[in-house]
Amino acid sequence: LLKEIISAPFYLFSKKWWRLFVLKDLFFAKACYLQADKKLAKSYLFHNSFIYRPIWSYVANKKGSEIIFYFYSINNETFLRKDGYSTSPNYVWQNMNWPKYLFWNEYSKNYYTQFCRKPFISEISGPINLNHIRLDKNLLFREPSISIFDVMPIRVSSYRSLASPFEYYIPEVAISFLRDILLVCEENDIKLLLKNKYSYNRNKPIYHHPKYINFLLKLSQHNNVIVIKPNTSPVDLIKATKLSIVMPFTSTAFISKSLKKPVCYYDSLGIISKEDLSANDVDIIIGYDELKDWVLSKINL
Repeated sequence: LLKEIISAPFYLFSKKWWRLFVLKDLFFAKACYLQADKKLAKSYLFHNSFIYRPIWSYVANKKGSEIIFYFYSINNETFLRKDGYSTSPNYVWQNMNWPKYLFWNEYSKNYYTQFCRKPFISEISGPINLNHIRLDKNLLFREPSISIFDVMPIRVSSYRSLASPFEYYIPEVAISFLRDILLVCEENDIKLLLKNKYSYNRNKPIYHHPKYINFLLKLSQHNNVIVIKPNTSPVDLIKATKLSIVMPFTSTAFISKSLKKPVCYYDSLGIISKEDLSANDVDIIIGYDELKDWVLSKINL
């Protein structure tokens, strides 16, 4: 490390200038190279927040460690709009060059591997759940009950920085999603259990959109609404409720399906096409009337 730091000024004016950008990675790669093989892990697992593979993983792989890349969600695909327009996929995925992948299902495998340029092996793992906190046993809710999973809109400035070609996760869509579900639940004496995707600052939202947070605070005051802690296991919540309604295209829908629980994606404003393959064979319900019919047909099964 000292050698690299001393050499840094010379790299700036040579063909090795790139070493300045990967100094940290080079240090860990060298540390991995010097480490005794028996002290390295048998396997190293990275989830899909690490698109770019660290340099040390190449060294560990050559020394016998298995390098695995797994997906903790399957909602990274693009939307197919009702008008037939589909946004281009995010080609950041073409930078993946991991030797082994774990995919939730065949559709996910086919989608992501179209970007992979390097040889790889893969396995179908089924859903992978990062939230492990058990559902609070002190929560008392009567049947019937529905588990709800949202996608929380963020502030406009942050959302624009993502340069999304199709703005779906905005307050108007998210609020309409919850408002329609609440109305169905209140009309039919159904308990609504909402698990937000992330925790948030109730008094002064920093990252999430204040309009949506204000709506959530009002929603939590309804008698038939129970707000579940975001780090609660979705598996526990899905098992404890009769059915699930999910905002497109959150991965919890596929978890519900794997648990053989009734589930649908609800698009309150009719923006998404029912033919969108990103639904992974989960029903796409559009509009309040369809939602009410679907809930009443499934809640008494």
